[in-house]
Amino acid sequence: MYPKSYDRYELLDVSIYISPAELDEAHAADTKKPRRVLLSSVRTAKSFFQGRIYGLDQGVKESIRDGIKNGKAIDPIVVFGSAEHPVVVDGHHRFEVFREKHGSDPSFKIDVQWIKGDFTDAQRVSFSANQATTKSLSTKDRMQHAWRTICLQAALGK
Repeated sequence: MYPKSYDRYELLDVSIYISPAELDEAHAADTKKPRRVLLSSVRTAKSFFQGRIYGLDQGVKESIRDGIKNGKAIDPIVVFGSAEHPVVVDGHHRFEVFREKHGSDPSFKIDVQWIKGDFTDAQRVSFSANQATTKSLSTKDRMQHAWRTICLQAALGK
């Protein structure tokens, strides 16, 4: 399903290569859902699941770094897709912090929580997780995320 270049670690965002239907198919076909996965296997699909239009908030990333440094437990990253290449639904900031800190360690594993359901459920989780005002999404980001959700659902025929 993924092009050969997809296996290169620097090509993290699969939304340029696969459709929501293909991602949904990979999720349904793979019944293995491990609680820990290799960091290097995780991908993003920012146009499907990232609410921020202009990239990640550096203040949020710094807060996560401080939490790790101070021994705070970090919530699992919520993922969707196949066990071979899970895709981040919620936890983009945590994923980037882990990648910055441990990206060169091919054996480093992270805790994940798998979406139960289909692509629509993954989108709902992504959107609802980013509704909290503590996530500091701007009104424009929230509106853009909602519009992308509507467009993707229309493309899926839902």
